[in-house]
Amino acid sequence: MKKYVFIYSCFLLFLIAVFPFCHKLSKQVVALHRNKTTIVIDVGHGGSDPGKVGIQGIKEKDVNLAIARYLKDYLIAEDYTVYMTRETDQGLYDESVSNKKKSDLSNRIQFLQKKNASCMISIHQNSYPDTIQHGAQTFYYEGRDEDKNFAQYVQDSLLAFDPSNTRQIKSNTSYYILKNAQVPSILIECGFLSNPEETANLTDPNYQKQIAYAIAIGTCRYLR
Repeated sequence: MKKYVFIYSCFLLFLIAVFPFCHKLSKQVVALHRNKTTIVIDVGHGGSDPGKVGIQGIKEKDVNLAIARYLKDYLIAEDYTVYMTRETDQGLYDESVSNKKKSDLSNRIQFLQKKNASCMISIHQNSYPDTIQHGAQTFYYEGRDEDKNFAQYVQDSLLAFDPSNTRQIKSNTSYYILKNAQVPSILIECGFLSNPEETANLTDPNYQKQIAYAIAIGTCRYLR
C-alpha cells in the first residue's frame, strides 16, 4: 500500500512540475500556428488610377488605403502576418506598358502568390447613379465554397456593425482579382461614394476604424 501511495505522490509532483511547462508550450504552439497565417490586404487602385471619384471629388483609392491601414493594424494585433499590396498612393502597374490596368491586376496576383498567403481581402468602394444606395457588401468568386464561407463571416460582421445595411454576400465571375486568386479571397465594397451621408462616413477616420474593425472581426472568426 505504501508503495502505491509513494508512486501516486510522485505522479502528483510530476504533474505539478510539468503542467506549467505544458501550458506554456501549448500557448507557444498556438501562437506559432497563428503566426504562420498570412493575410494579404489588396488595396484597390492607386497612382494614376483613382478608382471611383465620388461627391466633392473624393477618390476611392484614398479611402481604400485609409481603411486598409486600420485593418492591417487590427489583424497584426491578433498575431497574424499581414501584407498590403500597396502602402502608399501608388499603382502596381509597370510604367513601361500601355495596358496599365492589366499590369496592375496581374502584379497584385503575383504579390499574393509570393507572400504565400492563407487568404486575401480586397478593399474597394462602390458608386451608383442612384444616390440613395448605401451599405457595405462582400463579394466572392462564384462556385468556391470556401470563399463564400469567408465572405459570409465578414458580411455578418459588417451587418452587425451597421444594422441599417441589408446587403448580402454576392457571387461574381468578372473580378480579375477574385478569379485568379489561388487562396480564399473576398472583395469588399465598403460603401457608396455616390451617397452623401455614406461618403461623409467613409472619409471620417473614426468610421474608417469601425468598419475596418468589423472586417477584422469577421476575418478572425473565419480563420479560427
